[in-house]
Amino acid sequence: MSGKRGTARTLAVSCGVCLALCAAGAPSFAQERATEAEVKAAFVFSFAKFVDWPADALNPSQPFVICVVADGAVGGSLAQIVKDRKLYGHDLQIQQRPPDGSTFRGCHVAFIGNRQARRGLNEIRGAPVLTIGDGEEFARRGGMIAFVLEKGRVRFVMNPTAAERARLKVSSRLLALARIVQEEKGL
Repeated sequence: MSGKRGTARTLAVSCGVCLALCAAGAPSFAQERATEAEVKAAFVFSFAKFVDWPADALNPSQPFVICVVADGAVGGSLAQIVKDRKLYGHDLQIQQRPPDGSTFRGCHVAFIGNRQARRGLNEIRGAPVLTIGDGEEFARRGGMIAFVLEKGRVRFVMNPTAAERARLKVSSRLLALARIVQEEKGL
């Protein structure tokens, strides 16, 4: 993944998109051109471009799977964004998942809706799955990336400790764009 030709260019372009969204203020963008779900979906897809998964988590013959739990609007928007695209040479697949025991099997990224956040994070803790949710509390409870509203704009916070525990390597460029939060002790 890292070291493949074109990765640096893709990273630079994606970083520019994320910077533009952050600088422009996503709610303004969302109100004028896109829904909040569409903005979040664009971020989720961009975040995946800034993470390296361990070799044992990405079987070369399988698709790269982004799972969405308890948020159909984000899932629908993601399906539109990833249509006919690849990531790290893998076909992309969006799967709407029910909040049951098999929710995260086969996922590389999981966007977890608020109502399922606590259960989902407990189920997935330490697995090589990039977890994304809503609210700073999500990141403090062990999620890796969380959307927050700050001064009327969609921003994101990150918990790098959770990513390290899952053996995911997050690009320093993505970390530089995020506000870093610490995980609550004793989780």
